[in-house]
Amino acid sequence: MKLVFKRSLVWIVTGLSAVALLECGLRLTAPLKSLYPLSAFQYDSACVWHLKNNLNIYKTRDYQQEIHTNSIGATNFQDGF
Repeated sequence: MKLVFKRSLVWIVTGLSAVALLECGLRLTAPLKSLYPLSAFQYDSACVWHLKNNLNIYKTRDYQQEIHTNSIGATNFQDGF
């Protein structure tokens, strides 16, 4: 019984270590990128970073990028729920 428990524990620790190592490697080599430009965000001490309210941004890159936010900062056209 103890041998089975030790082997199971070794496999679990090995698997978790591999996942943690893969996660760290991916964060270093391929960080997450935002789809929106940095000018679309504002800093708030409660929410940290969020989209600006009543925002209309048109950017031309390799494609036309449009960002519209309502009065509460959501990316839809409805102001109330």
